[in-house]
Amino acid sequence: MKLKNLHFLSKANIRGNKNSTVITVLVCLLVVAVTLVSGYSVVTVNALNNIKQSYEARAMSLSPQMGLLTDRVRGEISALEHVEVITDITGIRYCDMEIIDTDDEYIKNKIGKTETRLRIQGMNDGEQLRIIKGKSLDNAPVYSCLVPSIFYPFYDEDNIKMENLEYIDGRTLIGKNITVRGYDKKLHLTYFSPYTNDSGLPTWREISVPSSEFTLNVVGTYYCNPAYSGGYTRLYVSKETDLLITQTALEVNYDLKDKKDEVALWWNDPSLHEYLVVTDDYRNNSEVFNKVSKGMGYAISRFTEREIEDSLIILSNLLSKVGTFLTVAIVIVSVTLLVQSSSNAIREHKGFIGLMKAIGYKNRQIFTVLLWEQMYLSLRAFLIGGTVSTLAAFLINLKFEHGTFRQLMYLMDWKIYFSFLGLSALIVLLVPLGVELFMLKKLMQIEPREAMSTK
Repeated sequence: MKLKNLHFLSKANIRGNKNSTVITVLVCLLVVAVTLVSGYSVVTVNALNNIKQSYEARAMSLSPQMGLLTDRVRGEISALEHVEVITDITGIRYCDMEIIDTDDEYIKNKIGKTETRLRIQGMNDGEQLRIIKGKSLDNAPVYSCLVPSIFYPFYDEDNIKMENLEYIDGRTLIGKNITVRGYDKKLHLTYFSPYTNDSGLPTWREISVPSSEFTLNVVGTYYCNPAYSGGYTRLYVSKETDLLITQTALEVNYDLKDKKDEVALWWNDPSLHEYLVVTDDYRNNSEVFNKVSKGMGYAISRFTEREIEDSLIILSNLLSKVGTFLTVAIVIVSVTLLVQSSSNAIREHKGFIGLMKAIGYKNRQIFTVLLWEQMYLSLRAFLIGGTVSTLAAFLINLKFEHGTFRQLMYLMDWKIYFSFLGLSALIVLLVPLGVELFMLKKLMQIEPREAMSTK
């Protein structure tokens, strides 16, 4: 049968199909459900899983607030089941920095016009970053650093939410130098004094020390996303560099060899330092927390830099369940309507089908006409639904790209999107085929003598 004749006959059947509009709407909804709802379900689930398995989400802060963290104590904690590593976090982790100079022209031109703000963090034991260009800090010289893939070292008081930031591509900074110092020329450090409080426990204190300038050389760029470790203002340095910066700042005001000075005593006594206890899996944090806090009586708390928001968990569960429900429900309703539509088409066009057989059309040709009718409806709806879904995903991505840093984790991965679009196309093609094959027996039972029968 010629394609022109096939198209003409199927279009004639569509005009008489009472369910054509409903089928079109349902298939459109199916495409939207599979691509958008299921796609964003995968995006949020992936983001949630990445956050859970990130180094910072598996880490908890351990302090000497409830007792000295001696070698024995740290050894007992590190021997607990599910504890992967204990790492000393003495350094400049919580210090705000400002850029004094750089050989990057874009940043240099903004110094003095815009307030610069960033943080420098030493790499912890067992911590891994995804390097997308350049090299890691392993074997790198002292005062080397890694910059985030999206870098924004500026602070705008008029943009408190930090939305629509013009991120710098961190890959363009490799090989360049950045000279920084503590914000307001100071480093704000915290420590635990060996001079105990009324309870006989170490006392938490805070000090501000003058910050000298130091120059960091960018050797690599790490992947920056809110679902992973790091941040758009955070530079990573080696632990050696971190301690050297801290020690240099302290030595301006303190003699770190003075055995009577509490800052010197803290600096030289690991039992007064703070640590991160890193588990092998986020789900095991509670178990380790209870063993350390309740079982051993030491001060351990959640590491607040990478808390998982309840809203993300709720959204992930909601999209997963809604996506599955909508897809299954729409497929069932679509199949039911297509079966009904095909059954009605065969019953209402029995005389027409009989006439086609009487003038020489074979069952496979008539089957092709009926299949083309359903395929035409489904493909038309797929094109409409696919266009709507793609446009919606593009606009949502556009909004998130110009939103906050946190919203970047919700960007639709186009590989995921087009995978689901392909899946929806497969469903749209296979469902009508399956329905028509199911109705083939009824088609074959119609005889040529029933030509133009109205019954």
